[in-house]
Parts: sequence; C-alpha cells; structure tokens
Amino acid sequence: MSSTSFGRRAPQPQPVSPRAAPAPQAIEPDDETAYRLAGVPMLTTGLAISVIAIFVFQTRHAVDVGPGGNLNGLELIAFGGVSYDLVFGAGEYWRIFLASVLHLSWSHVIGNCVALGILGFFLERVVGQGWYAGIYAVSGLTGVAGSLLGNPHALTSGGASGAITGLLAAVFVLSFHDNCDAKAKQAMRKYALRFGLMAFGGLVTGSSSHVDYNAHLGGALGGGLVAFFILALWDGKRLLPTHGWIGGVFGLAVLALTGISATYAAEAFPTHEAKAGQYAPSAKILSAAKGDTQLGVELGDRYRNDLRARYLSGVAHVKNDERLQAEEEFRAVMALAAAPEAQPLYLNAEAQLAVLLAMRGQRGEAGAMAEEVCGAPQGAKLKPLLKKARLCD
Repeated sequence: MSSTSFGRRAPQPQPVSPRAAPAPQAIEPDDETAYRLAGVPMLTTGLAISVIAIFVFQTRHAVDVGPGGNLNGLELIAFGGVSYDLVFGAGEYWRIFLASVLHLSWSHVIGNCVALGILGFFLERVVGQGWYAGIYAVSGLTGVAGSLLGNPHALTSGGASGAITGLLAAVFVLSFHDNCDAKAKQAMRKYALRFGLMAFGGLVTGSSSHVDYNAHLGGALGGGLVAFFILALWDGKRLLPTHGWIGGVFGLAVLALTGISATYAAEAFPTHEAKAGQYAPSAKILSAAKGDTQLGVELGDRYRNDLRARYLSGVAHVKNDERLQAEEEFRAVMALAAAPEAQPLYLNAEAQLAVLLAMRGQRGEAGAMAEEVCGAPQGAKLKPLLKKARLCD
C-alpha cells in the first residue's frame, strides 16, 4: 500500500527471482519509535502555549495596555524588544534571546500561533523533535539578526515571525528530499507558497507598515540553511534525519540563554517601565483623537515628552481657536520627532503649523513647510488640508 507521508515513500517494485522473494528491509526499532514520537506535535504545542503565556505575562505587568491587548513600543523595550541602539549602543545583548518570544497585541500572537500550528505540526513530523527545535532556535536568532542589520537603529522589534518564516523555508527545502513522494512534495510546496505570500507579500505591494520584513528574511535564511544541512546528513535509509541531537542540543542552549536573559530583563524592567509611565495611556490617546478637546489639552499639559499627546493638544487648541498655544505644541512635536518612526507625526504637525502660519500672514515660512510635506510620500493624506490653505498644488 502506498503512502503520501514524508519519510514513508512507498517501496519500489523489485525483480523477483522465480526461486525466492527478497526479504523485506527491516526498520530499526529505535528509528520506528522516534518516528512515532515525532508524529505527536509536542514541541509545536509547547511553543504555542509558551507564546500565549508570555504575552499574558506582558499584559499583566505592563503600565499601558490598549484595546486588544495592544502594547506600545516603550512597553516592548521594557520587556526586552530588540533594536540596534539598545543592543549595540546600550550593550544590552541579552535582548537578542528575548525579542522572538515577545509580542505587541493579541492579533500579533494569534496570527503567529496559527502559522506556527500549521507549519509546525507538519514539520515536526518530518524531522523529529531534535531537528525541529534546532530549526526554530536558529531561525529565531537569524530573524533578530535581520532586524538588527536591516531596520533603522532606533526601531524596536519583537515577535516569533522570524522563527516561523524559518519553519516555512525549511518546509520548502525539505520537499526536495528523496524520501518525499510526489503528493507530499506538492503539499509542502503549497504550504510554503501560501505562507510565503503572507510573510513577504508586503514587500511586493509596498504595504510594509508595522511588519518587520527584515526579521522574516533573516529567519527564512536561517531555517533554509539548517534544512540544507539536514539534507546533507540524511541518507534516505531512515524514516527521520540522523543526528537530531545536534538540533536538540542547540535548541536547549538557546532556551537556557533565553532564561538567563530574562533575569537581566527583570533587573532593567523598573527603569524602562518608569519611562513608559511618562507617556499617555493608549486608551486616553484614542479618546482624545476622537474629538475630546478637553482631554487633548490635559494630555499635552501632563505628558510633555509624548509626541502623540502634544500633537493632540495642538489640534485641541486649534479647535478652541487658541492659535499661539497650538503653534507651541506643533513646534514641540517637530523638535521631539527625531526617530524615523515618528516621521508621520512630524509631517502632521508641520502641516498644521504651516496652516497656522499662513493664517497669520507668514506665508513664506508656511510655504516652505508645506513644500516639504507635499513632497514627502507620506504627506499625500495631508495635501487636502494644505490645498485648502492654498499652500499645496
């Protein structure tokens, strides 16, 4: 009877002598036991439970938790998110081992767990627990490396997507093994294509907001390289690839280093969390953004280092016809918005300030600001406001 499962390719017909039939090839008992254990997705289940448990811990100890469990960038920094400035600038190398276990919202967690479940349940059965642990661990680290090398130095990142794209790449590479029959190859490549479009589609369409594609690329590279290494060792005579202990040992080492890193994060947590407490809660920011002008002014007065609060305070002062106070707030936002991720807020403040200056008759300065906004790719949504003030073509 033929089989479509990876590692159990149907035996090819052999010529039979009229004198005697060949003896069937025996399967080593240990190999059969390992194959049966690999069919139980213990590691995938454990990883998914761990991801959820860690995020619950984050939400329980965070100062600012928005709707849907959303955590801001400062909370991610406090728990161990990774950026070039934090790792190499501040010397907090322990973040390298924590970033891939942290998340920013329930949608982030659920999306990663669904992908992990589908890819992990499949791949764990293919390579066994040892190599599976190795692929996940290597991919998580190379995903972090991708973030550090490819992202702006001040941008903080976190999430298991680098490790998961590593699983994706491994599924694709392993589909070329001789022990994979035609139906299994087709299924593996279909999974790889489907999840590959989700993981990297934004790079083609340009919709890359809030997605760390550098982590995806780094993770896929790491997972693919480990899969090629597995193919080099796998002679096809066994149901599972040999030397799985190599992956298992590496996975345990990374787990140990993650635990040690968590102790460093715990020591630094009070300092970073105190900084997070200096910024306005996300729920109040949303209320002010919906038109609560009194709250907007109050947030600007209380949270002087929060760009969002200062900008909303400026908008509230405009609505109250308090132009001088609004100008002060918008200039403060522009002065504070040095990081690349704050560029959209900078442009919004600049557009609002240009309109205020034009109303005061300072059209020269207003025109220079409007020209910068209108020429920026992110300024398209602000053009109607500037056109109304005859500052943008």
